Amino acid sequence: MTSLTELSLRHNALGDAGLRRLCEGLKHPSIRLQKLDLCHCSLTSGCCADLALALCGNPSLLELNLSRNELGDSGLMQLCHGLKHPECRIEKLWLASCTLSGSCGAALASVLSTSQTLTTLCLGENELGDSAVMQLCEGLTEPGCKIQTFDLWLCSLTAPCCPGLASALMASPALTELTLSDNNLGDFGLRLLCDGLRNPGCRVQRLYLDSIGLTDDCIPDLCSALATNEALQTLTLNCNHLTDASITSFSQLRNTHGALPYIGTAGNGFTSSGREQLQLLMADSG
Repeated sequence: MTSLTELSLRHNALGDAGLRRLCEGLKHPSIRLQKLDLCHCSLTSGCCADLALALCGNPSLLELNLSRNELGDSGLMQLCHGLKHPECRIEKLWLASCTLSGSCGAALASVLSTSQTLTTLCLGENELGDSAVMQLCEGLTEPGCKIQTFDLWLCSLTAPCCPGLASALMASPALTELTLSDNNLGDFGLRLLCDGLRNPGCRVQRLYLDSIGLTDDCIPDLCSALATNEALQTLTLNCNHLTDASITSFSQLRNTHGALPYIGTAGNGFTSSGREQLQLLMADSG
Protein backbone atom coordinates (compact mmCIF):
# COMPACT_ATOMS: atom_id res chain seq x y z
CA MET A 1 0.00 0.00 0.00
CA THR A 2 2.04 2.93 -1.26
CA SER A 3 -0.41 5.53 0.11
CA LEU A 4 0.19 4.55 3.79
CA THR A 5 2.27 7.24 5.51
CA GLU A 6 1.62 6.59 9.23
CA LEU A 7 1.62 3.26 11.10
CA SER A 8 1.18 2.71 14.84
CA LEU A 9 1.78 -0.75 16.30
CA ARG A 10 2.32 0.43 19.88
CA HIS A 11 1.48 -1.89 22.78
CA ASN A 12 1.59 -5.04 20.66
CA ALA A 13 3.82 -8.06 21.30
CA LEU A 14 5.45 -7.69 17.90
CA GLY A 15 8.80 -9.04 19.07
CA ASP A 16 12.05 -9.17 17.15
CA ALA A 17 10.78 -11.70 14.61
CA GLY A 18 7.79 -9.54 13.73
CA LEU A 19 9.98 -6.46 13.45
CA ARG A 20 12.34 -8.23 11.05
CA ARG A 21 9.41 -9.01 8.73
CA LEU A 22 8.27 -5.41 8.96
CA CYS A 23 11.76 -4.20 8.05
CA GLU A 24 11.69 -6.24 4.87
CA GLY A 25 8.62 -4.30 3.85
CA LEU A 26 10.14 -0.97 4.85
CA LYS A 27 13.00 -1.50 2.42
CA HIS A 28 10.66 -1.96 -0.55
CA PRO A 29 11.04 1.00 -2.96
CA SER A 30 7.26 1.55 -3.20
CA ILE A 31 6.86 2.11 0.56
CA ARG A 32 6.44 5.78 1.52
CA LEU A 33 5.91 5.39 5.27
CA GLN A 34 6.80 8.61 7.14
CA LYS A 35 5.82 7.87 10.76
CA LEU A 36 6.29 4.54 12.56
CA ASP A 37 5.29 4.00 16.21
CA LEU A 38 6.76 0.86 17.82
CA CYS A 39 6.42 1.92 21.45
CA HIS A 40 6.18 -1.03 23.86
CA CYS A 41 6.38 -3.76 21.22
CA SER A 42 8.57 -6.31 23.08
CA LEU A 43 11.63 -5.48 20.99
CA THR A 44 15.22 -6.22 22.04
CA SER A 45 18.70 -5.65 20.68
CA GLY A 46 18.15 -8.67 18.42
CA CYS A 47 16.13 -6.62 15.92
CA CYS A 48 18.31 -3.52 15.80
CA ALA A 49 20.62 -4.57 12.98
CA ASP A 50 17.60 -5.17 10.73
CA LEU A 51 16.08 -1.88 11.79
CA ALA A 52 19.33 -0.04 11.05
CA LEU A 53 19.34 -1.48 7.53
CA ALA A 54 15.73 -0.38 7.07
CA LEU A 55 16.69 3.17 8.10
CA CYS A 56 19.39 3.17 5.43
CA GLY A 57 17.00 1.90 2.77
CA ASN A 58 13.93 4.01 3.45
CA PRO A 59 14.57 7.75 2.98
CA SER A 60 10.87 8.58 3.39
CA LEU A 61 10.77 7.57 7.11
CA LEU A 62 10.88 10.75 9.20
CA GLU A 63 9.57 9.80 12.67
CA LEU A 64 10.35 6.67 14.69
CA ASN A 65 9.18 5.80 18.20
CA LEU A 66 11.05 2.94 19.88
CA SER A 67 10.29 3.88 23.48
CA ARG A 68 9.68 1.23 26.15
CA ASN A 69 11.57 -1.53 24.38
CA GLU A 70 14.59 -3.25 25.94
CA LEU A 71 17.04 -2.33 23.20
CA GLY A 72 19.96 -1.78 25.57
CA ASP A 73 23.28 -0.21 24.71
CA SER A 74 24.22 -2.94 22.23
CA GLY A 75 21.00 -2.47 20.29
CA LEU A 76 21.33 1.30 20.33
CA MET A 77 24.87 1.12 18.94
CA GLN A 78 23.66 -1.00 16.02
CA LEU A 79 20.82 1.44 15.44
CA CYS A 80 23.30 4.32 15.34
CA HIS A 81 24.94 2.84 12.24
CA GLY A 82 21.66 3.34 10.41
CA LEU A 83 21.01 6.78 11.89
CA LYS A 84 24.37 8.04 10.60
CA HIS A 85 23.87 6.68 7.09
CA PRO A 86 23.51 9.40 4.42
CA GLU A 87 20.23 7.89 3.19
CA CYS A 88 18.62 7.98 6.65
CA ARG A 89 16.24 10.97 6.93
CA ILE A 90 14.90 10.47 10.47
CA GLU A 91 13.86 13.82 11.97
CA LYS A 92 12.23 12.72 15.24
CA LEU A 93 13.38 9.78 17.37
CA TRP A 94 11.97 8.58 20.70
CA LEU A 95 14.10 6.23 22.82
CA ALA A 96 12.52 6.71 26.25
CA SER A 97 12.84 3.80 28.68
CA CYS A 98 15.00 1.64 26.40
CA THR A 99 17.37 0.35 29.14
CA LEU A 100 20.18 2.60 27.94
CA SER A 101 23.18 3.40 30.14
CA GLY A 102 26.21 5.68 30.05
CA SER A 103 28.01 3.30 27.70
CA CYS A 104 26.00 4.53 24.71
CA GLY A 105 26.99 8.19 25.12
CA ALA A 106 29.74 8.27 22.51
CA ALA A 107 27.63 6.50 19.86
CA LEU A 108 24.71 8.88 20.36
CA ALA A 109 27.01 11.90 20.35
CA SER A 110 28.33 10.76 16.97
CA VAL A 111 24.75 10.66 15.64
CA LEU A 112 24.09 14.19 16.93
CA SER A 113 27.15 15.57 15.19
CA THR A 114 26.70 13.75 11.87
CA SER A 115 22.96 13.48 11.19
CA GLN A 116 21.77 16.11 8.74
CA THR A 117 18.09 15.68 9.60
CA LEU A 118 17.59 14.72 13.28
CA THR A 119 15.82 17.56 15.11
CA THR A 120 14.07 15.79 18.04
CA LEU A 121 15.62 13.24 20.38
CA CYS A 122 13.91 11.85 23.50
CA LEU A 123 16.10 9.83 25.89
CA GLY A 124 13.94 10.07 29.00
CA GLU A 125 13.84 7.31 31.64
CA ASN A 126 17.27 5.91 30.83
CA GLU A 127 20.21 5.57 33.24
CA LEU A 128 22.51 7.74 31.14
CA GLY A 129 24.32 9.52 33.96
CA ASP A 130 26.56 12.56 33.89
CA SER A 131 29.43 11.20 31.78
CA ALA A 132 27.20 10.16 28.88
CA VAL A 133 25.39 13.50 28.90
CA MET A 134 28.72 15.34 28.83
CA GLN A 135 29.51 13.37 25.65
CA LEU A 136 26.09 14.20 24.22
CA CYS A 137 26.68 17.88 24.92
CA GLU A 138 29.85 17.73 22.83
CA GLY A 139 27.73 16.43 19.95
CA LEU A 140 25.16 19.17 20.50
CA THR A 141 27.76 21.90 20.11
CA GLU A 142 29.10 20.57 16.81
CA PRO A 143 28.30 23.01 13.95
CA GLY A 144 26.41 20.36 11.98
CA CYS A 145 24.05 19.38 14.82
CA LYS A 146 20.40 20.06 13.95
CA ILE A 147 18.82 19.09 17.30
CA GLN A 148 16.02 21.45 18.31
CA THR A 149 14.22 19.40 20.98
CA PHE A 150 16.27 17.39 23.49
CA ASP A 151 14.60 15.41 26.31
CA LEU A 152 16.70 14.12 29.22
CA TRP A 153 13.86 13.58 31.69
CA LEU A 154 14.74 11.16 34.53
CA CYS A 155 18.21 10.24 33.26
CA SER A 156 20.11 10.02 36.59
CA LEU A 157 21.78 13.38 36.11
CA THR A 158 23.44 15.47 38.82
CA ALA A 159 25.24 18.81 39.01
CA PRO A 160 28.55 17.62 37.42
CA CYS A 161 26.90 17.39 33.97
CA CYS A 162 25.66 20.98 34.12
CA PRO A 163 28.81 22.69 32.75
CA GLY A 164 28.36 20.59 29.60
CA LEU A 165 24.68 21.47 29.43
CA ALA A 166 25.53 25.15 29.92
CA SER A 167 27.96 24.93 27.01
CA ALA A 168 25.20 23.39 24.90
CA LEU A 169 22.87 26.26 25.82
CA MET A 170 25.54 28.74 24.73
CA ALA A 171 26.76 27.11 21.56
CA SER A 172 24.21 24.64 20.18
CA PRO A 173 23.21 26.15 16.83
CA ALA A 174 19.60 24.88 16.79
CA LEU A 175 18.55 23.90 20.35
CA THR A 176 15.23 25.53 21.31
CA GLU A 177 13.71 23.06 23.81
CA LEU A 178 15.46 21.23 26.68
CA THR A 179 13.88 18.95 29.29
CA LEU A 180 15.89 18.19 32.45
CA SER A 181 13.03 17.37 34.82
CA ASP A 182 13.31 14.66 37.49
CA ASN A 183 17.09 14.80 37.77
CA ASN A 184 18.96 15.66 40.97
CA LEU A 185 20.63 18.84 39.68
CA GLY A 186 19.94 20.93 42.79
CA ASP A 187 20.76 24.58 43.38
CA PHE A 188 24.41 24.16 42.42
CA GLY A 189 23.51 22.56 39.10
CA LEU A 190 21.02 25.31 38.36
CA ARG A 191 23.65 27.98 39.02
CA LEU A 192 25.94 26.27 36.52
CA LEU A 193 23.11 26.17 33.96
CA CYS A 194 22.64 29.90 34.46
CA ASP A 195 26.03 30.48 32.83
CA GLY A 196 24.48 29.18 29.64
CA LEU A 197 21.17 31.00 30.06
CA ARG A 198 22.81 34.41 30.40
CA ASN A 199 25.03 33.91 27.37
CA PRO A 200 23.92 35.85 24.25
CA GLY A 201 24.25 32.68 22.18
CA CYS A 202 21.48 30.88 24.11
CA ARG A 203 18.50 30.26 21.81
CA VAL A 204 16.47 27.96 24.08
CA GLN A 205 12.80 28.96 24.13
CA ARG A 206 11.40 26.22 26.39
CA LEU A 207 13.24 24.88 29.45
CA TYR A 208 11.70 22.28 31.77
CA LEU A 209 13.20 22.03 35.27
CA ASP A 210 10.46 20.27 37.24
CA SER A 211 11.42 18.25 40.31
CA ILE A 212 15.19 18.84 40.21
CA GLY A 213 15.65 19.74 43.89
CA LEU A 214 15.65 23.55 43.73
CA THR A 215 15.29 25.82 46.77
CA ASP A 216 14.86 29.56 47.22
CA ASP A 217 18.65 29.96 47.41
CA CYS A 218 19.11 29.59 43.65
CA ILE A 219 16.32 31.91 42.51
CA PRO A 220 18.33 35.18 42.63
CA ASP A 221 20.93 33.62 40.32
CA LEU A 222 18.20 32.31 38.02
CA CYS A 223 16.48 35.69 37.84
CA SER A 224 19.82 37.39 37.17
CA ALA A 225 20.35 35.07 34.20
CA LEU A 226 16.79 35.57 32.94
CA ALA A 227 17.24 39.35 33.04
CA THR A 228 19.70 39.11 30.12
CA ASN A 229 18.00 36.26 28.24
CA GLU A 230 15.81 37.38 25.34
CA ALA A 231 14.95 33.95 23.90
CA LEU A 232 13.25 32.03 26.73
CA GLN A 233 9.45 31.89 26.49
CA THR A 234 8.56 29.01 28.82
CA LEU A 235 10.27 27.92 32.05
CA THR A 236 8.79 25.31 34.37
CA LEU A 237 9.93 24.98 37.99
CA ASN A 238 7.09 22.75 39.17
CA CYS A 239 7.45 20.36 42.12
CA ASN A 240 10.59 21.88 43.61
CA HIS A 241 11.03 23.38 47.11
CA LEU A 242 10.35 27.05 46.41
CA THR A 243 8.50 29.26 48.91
CA ASP A 244 7.25 32.83 49.18
CA ALA A 245 10.86 33.87 49.81
CA SER A 246 11.44 33.60 46.04
CA ILE A 247 8.73 36.08 45.10
CA THR A 248 10.91 39.14 45.72
CA SER A 249 13.41 37.96 43.12
CA PHE A 250 10.65 37.28 40.57
CA SER A 251 9.18 40.72 41.27
CA GLN A 252 12.52 42.43 40.75
CA LEU A 253 12.97 40.54 37.50
CA ARG A 254 9.54 41.73 36.38
CA ASN A 255 10.51 45.34 37.13
CA THR A 256 13.85 45.20 35.26
CA HIS A 257 13.07 42.75 32.45
CA GLY A 258 9.60 43.82 31.39
CA ALA A 259 7.58 40.89 30.03
CA LEU A 260 8.47 37.64 31.77
CA PRO A 261 8.52 34.23 30.14
CA TYR A 262 5.78 31.91 31.34
CA ILE A 263 7.10 30.42 34.60
CA GLY A 264 5.37 27.30 35.95
CA THR A 265 5.55 27.03 39.74
CA ALA A 266 2.90 24.45 40.71
CA GLY A 267 3.66 21.91 43.42
CA ASN A 268 6.04 24.12 45.40
CA GLY A 269 5.70 25.50 48.93
CA PHE A 270 4.00 28.81 48.16
CA THR A 271 1.21 30.04 50.40
CA SER A 272 -2.13 30.96 48.87
CA SER A 273 -1.07 34.62 49.07
CA GLY A 274 2.23 33.80 47.36
CA ARG A 275 0.45 31.98 44.56
CA GLU A 276 -1.78 35.00 44.02
CA GLN A 277 1.25 37.30 43.81
CA LEU A 278 2.89 35.01 41.25
CA GLN A 279 -0.29 34.87 39.20
CA LEU A 280 -0.41 38.65 39.15
CA LEU A 281 3.21 38.84 38.04
CA MET A 282 2.57 36.39 35.22
CA ALA A 283 -0.62 38.18 34.18
CA ASP A 284 1.11 41.57 34.18
CA SER A 285 3.96 40.22 32.09
CA GLY A 286 1.57 39.07 29.38
